[in-house]
Amino acid sequence: MDKDEQGDIKDYIGWLAPNGTHFSCDRYGHDALSKELLGDYCKVNTNGIKLSTCDDMLIDMGWCRIGFSTFLGYGYSIQAKWNKITESQKSFIKDMYFKIGNRMSEDTINNLKDYEIIDLYQESKQTNSPIKKLKK
Repeated sequence: MDKDEQGDIKDYIGWLAPNGTHFSCDRYGHDALSKELLGDYCKVNTNGIKLSTCDDMLIDMGWCRIGFSTFLGYGYSIQAKWNKITESQKSFIKDMYFKIGNRMSEDTINNLKDYEIIDLYQESKQTNSPIKKLKK
């Protein structure tokens, strides 16, 4: 399940920093990694009251959470402040899209289109486009 012709699903799961650096984690390791990335900042700002999770804090700070779900919308999903995606993040996400776009969730592809990270019309003209694969 964790490997196919397009590579290991773990290649993309994790956190994407605003500068485009990708931090990998296991499929269910986002919480632990967000706590590690935020360190004491997370502990200080949540105060044990759980006003927000460390995951929420990273997303609010402009990070993208990349996961893989078999529950809702099978495939890779990206949680982010879509209107604040940086050019570095766009570059990583576009590369990801061209490699495994046919395994991205419908919601994620819609967000990529809505926030003009990808142009589905232009992408469908390319030979390796996930959109072409979906049309077959």
